[in-house]
Amino acid sequence: MRHFNQIAALCIFSVAACAELDQGACEQGDWFAIGQRDGSQGRDASFVDRHVKSCAEYGVAVDTAVWEQGRKQGLQVFCTPQSQYQAGRDGRPFNDICAEENLPVYREAYEKGRKYFTLTQRIERLEAKINRLNRLIVPDPQDPDNSWASRQFEAFKLRMEIDILLRERRQYESL
Repeated sequence: MRHFNQIAALCIFSVAACAELDQGACEQGDWFAIGQRDGSQGRDASFVDRHVKSCAEYGVAVDTAVWEQGRKQGLQVFCTPQSQYQAGRDGRPFNDICAEENLPVYREAYEKGRKYFTLTQRIERLEAKINRLNRLIVPDPQDPDNSWASRQFEAFKLRMEIDILLRERRQYESL
């Protein structure tokens, strides 16, 4: 199952940037697969309008009924707690396209992933701050204020804060 999730995630991210169809995709017209892809990305039913517009430029009609069948099947990949958790962990916005009765479960999974994302961002900011401080930590016997020592102490406190955040983040590492 883990392997399937990794493959599904790779497929989702590899086509995420390609919302518009090119001439070859329009002419090939694998509308079920295109719908599946769009559904797995959480696209709503109106998204087909983009394909209709793109393919009209090449004189190709879109089979919207077949596309919608594929999209509904693709939503089964998108509408899972694991997928919503991953969206939160990746920092993507919550998408409420799934069945309304399941939204509380998906929202909870998303929020857990989002907490992981937020903690990771905080950790990265603190690490960047430590790196800046480390560049300034140079002992200078001529420095009467011992500012290098205070910078060193500040970096130490930041490392301790990072350790606390890392421990907190562990509880959000998986769904």
